[in-house]
Amino acid sequence: MAVLLDISGLEALFKMNYESLCSTSYRLVQDKEIAAFIVQDVFTRLWKERASLKLSDTVQKYLYQRTIIQSLAYTAKLGHGTAQVKVEDYSHERYPEVELLKDVRRSVDQTINTIPEPSRSIYILARYEHLKFEDIASLLNLNTATVEAQMSAALLKLRRLINK
Repeated sequence: MAVLLDISGLEALFKMNYESLCSTSYRLVQDKEIAAFIVQDVFTRLWKERASLKLSDTVQKYLYQRTIIQSLAYTAKLGHGTAQVKVEDYSHERYPEVELLKDVRRSVDQTINTIPEPSRSIYILARYEHLKFEDIASLLNLNTATVEAQMSAALLKLRRLINK
């Protein structure tokens, strides 16, 4: 189906999805300005191609897929080929358990960053972006069995490193 969208519809989509899409992109590119640029580019592309664009799913799913694809393409273009995870810095002195959780989260994030590609990207897309293996396979142009195997490898490495 073609995307029938006027400027007010695009603005509404932008307002509803911008922050979440930027967050998704940031997890992969680790640069807020680049993430914002990628998301803006996704919306620009949607607007320019709206008459000829044929979607089998929702516009929102298209936006997330394009954001992930362009973010992964950006990291690959830089030669990084990696998606990094960082701990968000916030403190709650009144709740010491929050500090403990931050330490655990930091340890997990550091461990995730040691997982080789493509397992790391697959792990991030599955665990943080909540994509199904089939969707990840489609995005990365891989077989679903390959995605499952890479996810298993990532989880195994994560378990080993955390248990040390």
